[in-house]
Amino acid sequence: MPDSPARCIVRIFNDWDHTPAVPCRGRYASISIAVEALPMDMDILDLEIRIGGVRANAVSISEPDKQGLQQILAPLPALEQTGLIPVDLHWFGERLTFEPAHVHIVPPGPVVPRIVAFSMGPVASGGHPGFP
Repeated sequence: MPDSPARCIVRIFNDWDHTPAVPCRGRYASISIAVEALPMDMDILDLEIRIGGVRANAVSISEPDKQGLQQILAPLPALEQTGLIPVDLHWFGERLTFEPAHVHIVPPGPVVPRIVAFSMGPVASGGHPGFP
């Protein structure tokens, strides 16, 4: 069990391009949370991330870097809200951080159309103009 909330979320950013804006859904809707002083025996199964009150599951927790920061990677849950959304970390039901940090959630970008099939259409017996 955690002793006292002595951990601090240093930074939250988009896991794909390291910018502070994270789309609320889609391919790039995942965050990286830089945290200092996580318990040594913490694993992703016991960690609970709450984003705007909705639970998100951690995918990985990195080893501490030279400054003692660890990165927690998590895809966003299905969110429709945008703006500054609070992020809390909980371990065995108890809060790990002093106060919630905030992540900037933005609407997703436009969907890029994909070509699924290509057809020339009906071709007369003489061929199509410009094509043999």
